[in-house]
Amino acid sequence: MRSHLIVASALLTGFGFLPATAEAQELSATVASRYIDTDTFNDVFSDEAVLKLEGSYDLSKHLYVSGYVYTGFSKPLKDNSSEYAFEVGGTWDLSDHIKAGIAAGRYANYQGRGFDQGDWYVKATASYERLSVSASVLRGVSDTALLGVSYNVPVTDKLSVKPSVVFYTADGRLNPAVEATYRLNDKLSVNAIAVIPENSTGGRTAYGAIGLSASF
Repeated sequence: MRSHLIVASALLTGFGFLPATAEAQELSATVASRYIDTDTFNDVFSDEAVLKLEGSYDLSKHLYVSGYVYTGFSKPLKDNSSEYAFEVGGTWDLSDHIKAGIAAGRYANYQGRGFDQGDWYVKATASYERLSVSASVLRGVSDTALLGVSYNVPVTDKLSVKPSVVFYTADGRLNPAVEATYRLNDKLSVNAIAVIPENSTGGRTAYGAIGLSASF
């Protein structure tokens, strides 16, 4: 447990093992009814309520470090909703409409099982206006490459909807998802997520979650 707290403290104060005195560029906290991920896997990882703390720090115009901590409330950092990660990457504007990025890092503490239970990864991203594509290679628990596509649709000034799909090269799974975000103000937003992941037998089950996010 002590090692988990040390890692969590490093992520929360440095978000990528920065010195504790460094000022984070972006900080956010989200409370959700269920742990559903649409950033990488488009999958559900726990039916328990979850707290996510996330932040990033710009090292230069193009380079950054970031990290996050997921935890449930039954056994903080040791339950099925627990996970943490760190990442180092870079982003570049290739034109007025095209952006590209590359990053590497570690997802760990899957289901609260410690740093050894996770994946090392590298990923490349590209976006053209509202369309984004990504390719990730994971080594560890998942051992797969992930190919993702998403499209952000601004419905109103406050509401946006983002459908996405992720393909797993290891077993041919295709996981669709959709996320809706409603901005209450500059700091608070309400998020609703639905995902229909494919299981090992080829069947699908739909899952949903709702959450409240605050940025600082």
